[in-house]
Amino acid sequence: MVDGQALASSRSNAAGVLFRGIRAEDLNNLTSIAKTSNRARSMGSTRAGVAIGRRLADQLSLHAGDSVTLVAAKGRYSDGHDARIKPYKISAVFEIGMTEYDSIFVGHAASGSAGLFSSSQ
Repeated sequence: MVDGQALASSRSNAAGVLFRGIRAEDLNNLTSIAKTSNRARSMGSTRAGVAIGRRLADQLSLHAGDSVTLVAAKGRYSDGHDARIKPYKISAVFEIGMTEYDSIFVGHAASGSAGLFSSSQ
């Protein structure tokens, strides 16, 4: 599993998020996401998009199909001048019902997640 903190930004706002890479088969088994989004299952199979919580989507004024830009520090101790910036298409917007998750969580199929946080890039 790949995870880390990032800044999610849209044209209208930005927010701190927890970015988590999840194996596609595990993502497809998350009933909390599948129940609230008809696109959740396709996210696991395409590996091209991210799932974001409803409150985060509202804060950033984003919907499924829109693009969100994630910014993450390259190193463990970055001075902020060396960052990775990567746009992702929003494949699913979910609502678990817990503000803590719905306002900060960004999930992505694990095979495409390493690029934002790996030390090799």
